[in-house]
Amino acid sequence: MGPTLAVFPMTFNGWNQGGNARSQNRILRSSTKAAPGSRRTQKMAERGGCTLIQWPDKLKVTAGLLALVLQNACTCEAPRRVRMGAIRSAGCSTLSLAVQQKFFEQQNMQVDLTFMTWADAQAGAKKNKFDVFCSNLAELVLLPADYRIVAIPSYSNGADVLIARKDAGVDLNGLKGARIGVPPMSMGELLLTQALMQSALVREDFTVLPEEAAELRESIQKSEIQMAVAAPPQAFEILQNPEMQVIFQSSAMPGDIIDTVAVSAIFMQKHPDMATQLDNVWRDTAHFIEHNPSEAINFLAQASALPVATLQRDYKFLTRTEQAAYHQQGGRLFSLIDQLQAIFLQAGSLKIKRETSQFLAFPPQGSESDP
Repeated sequence: MGPTLAVFPMTFNGWNQGGNARSQNRILRSSTKAAPGSRRTQKMAERGGCTLIQWPDKLKVTAGLLALVLQNACTCEAPRRVRMGAIRSAGCSTLSLAVQQKFFEQQNMQVDLTFMTWADAQAGAKKNKFDVFCSNLAELVLLPADYRIVAIPSYSNGADVLIARKDAGVDLNGLKGARIGVPPMSMGELLLTQALMQSALVREDFTVLPEEAAELRESIQKSEIQMAVAAPPQAFEILQNPEMQVIFQSSAMPGDIIDTVAVSAIFMQKHPDMATQLDNVWRDTAHFIEHNPSEAINFLAQASALPVATLQRDYKFLTRTEQAAYHQQGGRLFSLIDQLQAIFLQAGSLKIKRETSQFLAFPPQGSESDP
């Protein structure tokens, strides 16, 4: 009987270099028919990107046992590379936590996660530089690319605020005619709309000015504006001045100022199981947050550059079951997307309204027992 040939992948880190989809699962094979150096043996190696090792006859049994062990221990299926772009925030920091806990690896994903500015995100989306994008809902609605929402990791529950100078008035009705600075193309537009609606007021009762977030503090201190819509960290900076007061905050509209995780429509067409995989990642991430609250919140605070106390008090991290309510047909997510598109169309920052369904990709619905 001729010698036994064992065919090993070139690497054992999950990549079978040079192999196709079929050869990636060819972990180890033994052959007593293909002689060393034969054309058939050479073709086996070339197709699978594998290395041939010739075993002496006396080691045939050992080689066979090793083959069984490796076959059960390794699939050598190439992990899926996923390019993720994110705006730094409380909700998007959960992606960092999932990377740190290797939840993506457990779904056979190799993740490249990059945090970026809004300007970089817009440029990257145009050039298809990332497959998954995490941001607040307003930024997603305005993103110049087709992304579908698969997760809603958190919402602001008091972190986003409408601030006013104390010498200008104590409530919105007493501030009619005042100048309000709002970061353009932000969730601040939705917060202002809700604040005015709850006070039976409209935008025309005020002078609403686009103001970059970084400029809000100086503008309100100089009385160039009397009110400012702000989120952390700018809100913290403005409120250090004792002459400033909060007259409305996102806790008065719980569940509206949301962060979203969305997948490129092109990428999802190529990988239709992506929504399910990300849903599994969030299941594990939410479970970790629930059962390791101190460790999780400290990590999220570092990843988001927000104080631990702020995350605990002013943000709500959502379970899969809580997210499912947003994704239901005609549910909250539909309403929020419609409101934001209407606001941005009126402001001129959005040119064409998209069908609400074009923003959505519905992941498997969590059960009541899901974390």
